[in-house]
Amino acid sequence: MFKKGIFLFILLFIALIEIPEASIHADEVVIEVDRLNVRSGPGTNYEKIGQVHSNDTYSIVETKEDWVKIDWNSKKGWVAKWMVTITKEQNASVSSTFTAKVNYLRIRSEAGLGGVIKGYLMKGDQVKVEKQKGKWYSIKSEGKKGWVHGDYLSTSLDSDNSVPSKKEGLSNSDKATLGKIKIGTKVLNVRSSNSLNSKVLKQVFKGNTFDYIDEEDRWYQIKLSDGKTGWVAGWLV
Repeated sequence: MFKKGIFLFILLFIALIEIPEASIHADEVVIEVDRLNVRSGPGTNYEKIGQVHSNDTYSIVETKEDWVKIDWNSKKGWVAKWMVTITKEQNASVSSTFTAKVNYLRIRSEAGLGGVIKGYLMKGDQVKVEKQKGKWYSIKSEGKKGWVHGDYLSTSLDSDNSVPSKKEGLSNSDKATLGKIKIGTKVLNVRSSNSLNSKVLKQVFKGNTFDYIDEEDRWYQIKLSDGKTGWVAGWLV
């Protein structure tokens, strides 16, 4: 009888052990703004410990009211819930075959613009999709493996694959908006390419905001009010 009581006590103790946070939350967040502060606690009064960027994806550790704790660069931090989209990692069917809609579609080491570029797909290349994180797809194709943005993939059911050939994506006028930037210096030159040696197209001014459609080597390609595009130095916005 005594042994039976001890056994029941052990079972009750095991049942009451707190389950680790990571096993509770299988959801993930996709960052929806260009730059989002990561804080040490769930509130704007807590210390800023870093930043995350548009389309980056992170695992959720826990949520608290309007804040989400994420697993970020092997650390933990909090981001504002109203600045992210909560999603679930989805395993795609093993038979899911997608086709690249553009030339030079970047394959990245992880889901998000922060991932290292590992290679490229060319228009018409077919890939197997293994899983999905927000708008990003884990793909495998002829020895290439990594993450690509879903906006630039199509299935065999898609009727329109006629996308102009351009580095990572669409023609400049049709590229998807990745986020917004705000000019942080009094006057800033808009250039024809991402180089200080390139032609100055026009000037923009402090406080102006623009949608950006590409980011490369600390430069942003922005959409101007006349429909044209140009590049601005990322360290000045």
